[in-house]
Amino acid sequence: MKDYKNIDGNTLINLGHEPAKWFADAIEHINKNELQIHDVLDYLDQFKPAPTVPLHKEPVPFTTNIKAQSEEETENVQAVIDTMNVLMRTPTVVSGAIMPD
Repeated sequence: MKDYKNIDGNTLINLGHEPAKWFADAIEHINKNELQIHDVLDYLDQFKPAPTVPLHKEPVPFTTNIKAQSEEETENVQAVIDTMNVLMRTPTVVSGAIMPD
């Protein structure tokens, strides 16, 4: 692996990091201290994001306790159901219900 001199944000991106607020401080530190590649990689370890929990593959089942009484309400209820189908894929969701106001 090559050593880096005067790294920039593109270098960090090429190393697999997502652009973030910490880039400026990290770039300054790495360049100021003229870190070698193994030291750069060790230093950047502290900025690894926490593991993410993937979305549920399918929405968690939810209760629908609402009835539309007009065409406009039917469209609205369908929009709410569509939104709930997206929301219910959230990893921390365990149950849900759609109810009238």
